[in-house]
Amino acid sequence: MKVRKPCVAGSFYPGKEETLRKTIFDFLNKAQRYERNYFAFISPHAGYPYSGQVAAYVYKAVENLDFEKILLIGVSHNAIFDYAAIDENDEWETPLGKIEVDKEIIYKLIEDKNFKIDSSPHDIEHSLEVQIPFIQIVKPKAKIIPILIGNSNFSFLENVAKKIFDIYNEEKFLIIVSSDMYHGYSYEECLKFDSRTKNLILEMNSQKFHKAIDKEIMACGAYAITILLRFCEILGNVKAEVLRETNSANVTGNYYGYVVGYLSVGFYK
Repeated sequence: MKVRKPCVAGSFYPGKEETLRKTIFDFLNKAQRYERNYFAFISPHAGYPYSGQVAAYVYKAVENLDFEKILLIGVSHNAIFDYAAIDENDEWETPLGKIEVDKEIIYKLIEDKNFKIDSSPHDIEHSLEVQIPFIQIVKPKAKIIPILIGNSNFSFLENVAKKIFDIYNEEKFLIIVSSDMYHGYSYEECLKFDSRTKNLILEMNSQKFHKAIDKEIMACGAYAITILLRFCEILGNVKAEVLRETNSANVTGNYYGYVVGYLSVGFYK
């Protein structure tokens, strides 16, 4: 069995099992439960002290949903490639133990030329890893499908969304897109950018959202969000709602340094 070892345990989240478990339960206990029948979410991926509480609103909802397969989509922060990279490991490990990778869905995805098996972008990437301990707590029997996006072209993103939709009709998995929002040195600018980003997500127009990236809006997982929005358009009759939002300045009380925005969104029919 090939196992992906954690690369940010002890930095982005606690490296000891007992501390990590307590941290996540504390977040979940403070989160409001939304009872809608969600099929997808956007969840942040910063260090737990910063964005963990916002992410907990996603997983508080996931806890009550009838899904045991979770497709994770993120954008690589470190590697350059022009396809959707799927990790080849059989399991991912965190201080909470191991979680299985769903190879059946992966084999279906790589029938499409836009998907490739490539673990190298995943090895040092944090955006999907930080979601895993939450999943292990709320869905301990779940299997994951980890995907990182390396191409920003809209037609590519649309084709990825179409392939995911084709398999979704057979498998009915949950989709979680990992993304933080604004990154920069202005609290006031953060509020403006995050407001525009949030509103465009709620508009559910993938092309409009894609054209606004790095102009009117900012999100490090913007291309993964574009895939989700296009998926929703294909699915039809989808609505989205904000579960929780904040930023690092509000969390730390430091309004004059580097600021990152955090947002969690749920998508439902």
